[in-house]
Amino acid sequence: MAQGTNDKGNIPKAAALIVGLLAVGLVLGLVVGRKTASSTVNAPVSVVEPMKAEAQDQLAQTKPEYGPRPNEEDPSPDTPPPPDAPVQTAALPPATMPAAPRALMRDGAWKQKARLLPELGGIPVIALIIDDLGPDRRGTQRAIELPPNVTLSLLPYATDIGKIAAKAKAAGHEIMLHMPMEPVGDADPGPGAIDAGMSPDQVAQALDKALSAFDGYVGLNNHMGSKATQDPAVMAAVMDGLRKHGLFFLDSKTTGKSVGLDVAADAGVPAIGRDIFIDDNPSPTEIERQLTATEAYARRHGAAVAIAHPRAGSLDLIERWLAEVQSRGVYLVPISELVRRKVAVSQAG
Repeated sequence: MAQGTNDKGNIPKAAALIVGLLAVGLVLGLVVGRKTASSTVNAPVSVVEPMKAEAQDQLAQTKPEYGPRPNEEDPSPDTPPPPDAPVQTAALPPATMPAAPRALMRDGAWKQKARLLPELGGIPVIALIIDDLGPDRRGTQRAIELPPNVTLSLLPYATDIGKIAAKAKAAGHEIMLHMPMEPVGDADPGPGAIDAGMSPDQVAQALDKALSAFDGYVGLNNHMGSKATQDPAVMAAVMDGLRKHGLFFLDSKTTGKSVGLDVAADAGVPAIGRDIFIDDNPSPTEIERQLTATEAYARRHGAAVAIAHPRAGSLDLIERWLAEVQSRGVYLVPISELVRRKVAVSQAG
C-alpha cells in the first residue's frame, strides 16, 4: 500500500520534468536555428566558384573577345576616344571620268599609200610581212625581189634607209616603219628605241625621229618591244603619234601581255595583230610547219597575218612557198588590205 501511494505522488513530478525538458529543447532549437541561419548568410564561397573565376580570367587573356566588356560610358584611359567627324570646308572636286574612246581614223596616209586590189570575195588571204630590213643588205635585197604583195618593214637606223625604202616602193611593195622598242631582258633593240616609262614627249621625239628617216610608209610595227608594249602610257603616246601622221599599227605581239591593240582601239587608230611567226624557230622543218599553219589559219579564219625575217634559210623556203601557195587557193595581200577590211567591218557595225 505504501509503494502505491508513492507512485501516485511521483506522477506530478514526472510531468513537470517532461515539461521542463521540452522547454529546454525548444530554447536550444531556437538558439541553434539562429546560429545556423547566421552561418548560412556569412558562409565562405564554395571552392568550385574560385576555380571557375580563375578559368574565366585565363580565357579572357587568351581570347579578349570573351573578356569583360568595357564600360561604354567611362572608357578605359588606354582606349582612344573616337575621332571627331571630319568637317567639310569646301566642295569636293568632281570624280575624274576616263576619257571616251576616240572615233576610228578611217582615212589618212595609210589609205592614200596603200596598194589597191581587186575584190577577192571569200578567197582566204595572207598578209606576209618581212621585217628587220635594212642592216642586212643581202637579205634586204632578196626581200625586195619577192612578189610585190609581200609587205616590207624597215628599221629606221639602218644606213641609207631612205634609198632602201625608195627601192622597195619602186618594186611595188607596201612599206612600214619597224619601230625599235624596249624588250624584256638585255637584248638591244637598236638606237632610238622607245622605252617603257618614257614620258609622252620622249615617245613623241623618238617616234618623230624614226618617221623622218624615210617616207612612203603605211603603218608601224614594233621591233622587239616585249616590255614597252606592256606600258599603257607609252603605247598611248605611240598611238597619238600614229594618229597625227595618219598611220595604222601592226602589233608584232612579241609578248602575250601587249596592250597595243586595246590602246589603239581607245585612240581610234586602225590596228591589227600578228597571227603567226614563220621563223621564230629557224629550223627548216619548223619554218615549213609554220608556213603550212599560216595557210590553215587563213582558210579557217578567212585571213592570216604572218611575220618573217630576211635570213637566208627563211627566204629560201618562203620563195618556194610563194611560188605555190596561190595555186592552192590562198591569195597573198599587202597588210593594208586586212586593215581596210577591219575598218570596213567596224564602220558597218
